[in-house]
Amino acid sequence: MTVHRSAKCIVSVAWLLAILVPLHADTVKLTNGLAYRRVTVVGFEKGFLFFGVRAGRTVSKKLEDVAHIVIDGEADFNAAEASRLAGRREEGKERYRKAGLATKTAWVRALARARSDSVAPQIPDGSGKPTSRPLPLADGRFRSPTSAPTAAVDPLSSPEALTRLIHEEPTPPEYSAMTLLQRQEQQKAFETKLQVWRKRTLPTGKTVTWVLRASDVTRDDKSGKLVLSGTSTSGLQVEVFFSEASKETLVALSKGDMVTVAGTVRQWRTTSQLFGVLAYEASFVLDGVSLKRGGTWAPLLHVSSVRHVVLVIDRSGSMLDSFDTVLAEISKAISNLTPEQTFHVIFFARGTAGENPPRRLVYANDANRAQAHEFLKKVTASGGSPTNPLAAIKRGFEVLARPPNKQPGKILFLLTDGEFHDNKEVRRMIKKWNHKNDVSVNTILYATGSGEIRRALKQIAEENGGTFKQGGL
Repeated sequence: MTVHRSAKCIVSVAWLLAILVPLHADTVKLTNGLAYRRVTVVGFEKGFLFFGVRAGRTVSKKLEDVAHIVIDGEADFNAAEASRLAGRREEGKERYRKAGLATKTAWVRALARARSDSVAPQIPDGSGKPTSRPLPLADGRFRSPTSAPTAAVDPLSSPEALTRLIHEEPTPPEYSAMTLLQRQEQQKAFETKLQVWRKRTLPTGKTVTWVLRASDVTRDDKSGKLVLSGTSTSGLQVEVFFSEASKETLVALSKGDMVTVAGTVRQWRTTSQLFGVLAYEASFVLDGVSLKRGGTWAPLLHVSSVRHVVLVIDRSGSMLDSFDTVLAEISKAISNLTPEQTFHVIFFARGTAGENPPRRLVYANDANRAQAHEFLKKVTASGGSPTNPLAAIKRGFEVLARPPNKQPGKILFLLTDGEFHDNKEVRRMIKKWNHKNDVSVNTILYATGSGEIRRALKQIAEENGGTFKQGGL
């Protein structure tokens, strides 16, 4: 087993403690049924649990392979583990929260957080199915989600949703904490789901109603029909063919106008590989049925209920086609803030972060909102790959660490349209900078994107008490 350098230090310290400190009645039970009794649990780091056994030997196990832990002197943690083992999900999460607050040992606090994060996938709910992940609280504690479960997205509701129907293969559940019987049943269920996905009905011939931003109106030389070219909220390309009956409405359209179109999907095109990485890109051709001017997209940035808001936005060259739309969304979000809220805006590409000139959180009064709108007018998309957000994200946490008042509630929005220079490093540094768990991180993929960046942004949101959003979904 490969152990990180810092983990090796823990092993050395653990070996020494196992000799010098009398063995307690600690217990570590593994998911494969093996149990270590009368051991001394001495540390937790980078996903590994360390414990000393007899004869001074130290054992390290991945936390995902550990079914149950009992630590002498940590009553709250042990109670949480008992709730976990009994399948009492909500009770377990609350007890892990209390354990994290009650313990005086840093690694036990980290262990409680890690166990709380994995309560849902590792505790059966009685049906043999893993439950959903909990969310860490932004105030340093842990919470269960208080909002209603997210409704299933209609695959025909937007170009983004339809692209996901085309591309997004089901992912297998987390098997590590399941019994053999549970694993067998879950594998059967997953295979059934996979077969259904493979036989899914693709969009050709389906009727859709979408809101687009008009980019051009032309006439097709071959068919003689009028063609409305437009983009979706995340920049997906859509062409809609109309007969002469719609000419009057089409002539009245200008570039940038919002329009609601209804039509049947005639054709869709995808890009399966982009620089060797699977890319979830698609464009659609519709046979138009009707259209009307107007329509709105759901806002990308929901900022109405949070006291302190920092927006960290990708302005790299790949954002060029959609950047005006993104700036409009930022401007709309700032306009919707109340004077009691504070905000800051930071942009990133490859180099130094670009910030709203105050370089700090300011109250969303009329003057500060007007100044921010003027700043946004001067920002452009530029810069090549690789996109590196770390300087901007670090500044975001630094700004949120010094709010102008002590009111709770901090949130950082991270918006991008593609891969970072190192997805794992970005995740690791965000967790480091958010070690107090006092900032919720909402992530937005403003594109259909590759599987890697979608997974990374989802994980960042889950690990930091936020939500993940993609395009117009």
